[in-house]
Amino acid sequence: MEALLYENHSTFRLNLFLHFTVSILNLVLDKDVSSSSLFYELSAEKYICPDYASLHTIKNGSTHNSKPKCLCKSCGRQFVINPEKRTISTETKALIYKLLLERISMRGIVRVTGVSLLTVIHAKLWAAILAIELANQLVNYGQLFQLFIVNMQLLILIFGTLTKKLFRINVTEQLGRKPDKQIILSG
Repeated sequence: MEALLYENHSTFRLNLFLHFTVSILNLVLDKDVSSSSLFYELSAEKYICPDYASLHTIKNGSTHNSKPKCLCKSCGRQFVINPEKRTISTETKALIYKLLLERISMRGIVRVTGVSLLTVIHAKLWAAILAIELANQLVNYGQLFQLFIVNMQLLILIFGTLTKKLFRINVTEQLGRKPDKQIILSG
């Protein structure tokens, strides 16, 4: 069982290849090399720097989640070995926006959705920027009637004060575009 684990490990296979290559070269050149120094050189795992693509790296402690960190000696960058980036699903994002509209506290949203507080803060900041942009674009239309989110699309109902009509505006993520409007009721 243990042999199967080592068989799939790419670093082990590389070390094994290097060990056999050095052994064959030493036999050809008739040199006597101690196996302990060779084992020490081959057992140290090397990690590639994401920025500099250098193998001149050393282990540099661990993160607060006990993941090992490395330091590139060429460029000085610290990086985590095998980082795991977790993405937040669109359903969770929609739930965050709904809870923000319901004026639930940010820590309450964190407890309900299971995301970090920083994610909720970024969502609230994005919603605030979007609201400011919408307010600037919709000044000429009239009075805000209702604001809601459906399938990650922000929908706004606006009552036109001059036209006496109810408009539904679908706001996309591209804030530079003029929002699509559709008349729902005419007065």
